[in-house]
Amino acid sequence: MPEMDGVTVASPMDRAGMAYSAERERMVKEHLCAPGRRIRDERVLAAMRRVPRHCFVPEDMQDLAYSDRPLPIGHDQTISQPFIVALMTQALELKASDRVLEIGTGSGYQAAVLGELVAEVFSVEIVESLGERAARVLSELGCGPVRTRIGDGHIGWPEEAPFDAILLACAPERVPEGLLDQLGEGGRMIVPVGGVEKPQELLLLRKRGEKVIRESLIPVRFVPMTGKGVEDEMKSLAEKDKASLLLFDGVCHLCEGSVQFILQHERDSEIRFVPIQSELGRRLYSKAGLDPEAPSAMLFVEGGETFEGSEAALRVAAHLGGWPRLALVGRLLPRFLRDGVYRFVARNRYRWFGKRESCLMPEPGQAERFLG
Repeated sequence: MPEMDGVTVASPMDRAGMAYSAERERMVKEHLCAPGRRIRDERVLAAMRRVPRHCFVPEDMQDLAYSDRPLPIGHDQTISQPFIVALMTQALELKASDRVLEIGTGSGYQAAVLGELVAEVFSVEIVESLGERAARVLSELGCGPVRTRIGDGHIGWPEEAPFDAILLACAPERVPEGLLDQLGEGGRMIVPVGGVEKPQELLLLRKRGEKVIRESLIPVRFVPMTGKGVEDEMKSLAEKDKASLLLFDGVCHLCEGSVQFILQHERDSEIRFVPIQSELGRRLYSKAGLDPEAPSAMLFVEGGETFEGSEAALRVAAHLGGWPRLALVGRLLPRFLRDGVYRFVARNRYRWFGKRESCLMPEPGQAERFLG
């Protein structure tokens, strides 16, 4: 504690920490240092002992603040369980001189823990009310090394790059390339990766020259990373894969035989398959104002344009070997007739081609076949 005229003065954080001090010590002993737990870094343990987690949760949940579980903080967001906060912090192998970027400020608790260990923390939150509340709590506790801003986490904080370490407290479906670019040489990134409907894994990335070394730590469950316009994501995918995008709804519009035909021709086509269960799929359907549960809700995205229903089916046919003639014949039909035929087939496909489970999606692992 700092001294003033020979008198020890408690900092705002230490004063706040006087409440629940016994619970905080028990949290460290039982949840972080217990047999089978991996937290051994004394600096991390000291930070977890000092930062008052109860200040970062809603008032009616403060009695649960030191239990080893995530807690809701509003806006469908959570404060991570203490063990995960400590594990992610320890994995970054932080030095006192490091500069750290955090994506997903949330409650501000993780940023406060990081602020105990490094020279500077830059934290980005996309939900304005959460970011403002976290900034207020961090300021009241005197977390000087922490700077916050409201913004899209995919963008990061480029004017302050490069960073020695980057921590993502939300789960993207893949590691954001733009954030890797903001990681300095020898830097470390800790990130939970995976979609809402797919398993997530906590990855530790180390940047070594042109290489990124990946290490999988444990399975986890984080809230999804949001932000970044659908158009930007589609553009980056198209530039990277030189592919068009076909989005299925949750039950798939092509029976198993048709899908197998497409898979056989996929190497010769430019089609990339994205399930509606994915974050990109859901956001695109929402942007197009379509109901993904409707029997004829299928989208095809090409060159920045979006096609739905019968137009989407014709675009698929035009890209596949042996099917362009079908597409040509389809275009000779009036649009209303094409749409009527498409809706009729969509409504009756299970009766003709087998029960719902015979379709490709959403059987476990099949979406990964498309995306892999």
